[in-house]
Amino acid sequence: MPGTFHADNVAPAFLELLEPVRASGGTVLELGCGTGALTRHLVDAGNHVIATDASAAMLEHARANVPGAEFRQLTLPDDLLPRADAVIAVGHPFNYLPDKQSLRRGLVAAAAALTPGGLFAVDIADRQWAQNAAAGQLTMVEEDWVWINRLSAPRPDLYVREITTFILRAIVGYAQRA
Repeated sequence: MPGTFHADNVAPAFLELLEPVRASGGTVLELGCGTGALTRHLVDAGNHVIATDASAAMLEHARANVPGAEFRQLTLPDDLLPRADAVIAVGHPFNYLPDKQSLRRGLVAAAAALTPGGLFAVDIADRQWAQNAAAGQLTMVEEDWVWINRLSAPRPDLYVREITTFILRAIVGYAQRA
């Protein structure tokens, strides 16, 4: 499954953060679930998960590989988010938004989806991460997928991340500007 290294690395900390939500039978809203790498950890730990992504192809892949979650296609910042006791986003999904106003609206929408006292945990690639990452290309090859990630920083306030994922019998492409 593409991208499992990041999900595998962050899953223990997220599961610990989410333990009170799981114990109370609450709902976890995952934004930008991609292939479902983190979703699998969340479901396996007993969480009720609504996993979302803007890409129908990624949701199809996640749905096929992670039984037990509810999957919905939605696009930040303007699609209505379902209410949840925790909103999480791993893998920089907010960085896919095209500008500062969209980022602001997306963060406000995510916070508004929370029930009172809910948990909000996201990772956002900041300028320092982008400058370090913009040094080149990362390629991962597995049995049923290939992932190519090219980064550049054409200006101090802009980095461009181009991701192409080849999945057996499917091709999914993304371009990200932040």
